[in-house]
Amino acid sequence: MTLASLLSPPGPLVAYLPTADPARLSEYLVAFANSDGGTIVLGVDDKGRPTGVFVEEAEGALLAAERLCRPLVQTGWEHAEVDGGALYTITVSRSPELHSLTDGRVLIRSGA
Repeated sequence: MTLASLLSPPGPLVAYLPTADPARLSEYLVAFANSDGGTIVLGVDDKGRPTGVFVEEAEGALLAAERLCRPLVQTGWEHAEVDGGALYTITVSRSPELHSLTDGRVLIRSGA
């Protein structure tokens, strides 16, 4: 399976996140839940190249990010091995509730 066959380019419904940064991931979770939902591709840079995120990092970052969201954002995630490494897709559905971060910020997704 090639990376190009898996990925849609970043846009209103897709975001690339190169590192397993819980703070940044929580921002994407809240923004997608408060908008039309979407997919976060963890482990790829802005050009779609694998960055070397490991499954333990991805799982830990997602758990930590979920703790920064109020209320909890429902997610699903998948792991895929691709040429050059691994990536993780985190799907977020549009939520009927308004979500915020623990610091009080309310975010929405608009554009890439």
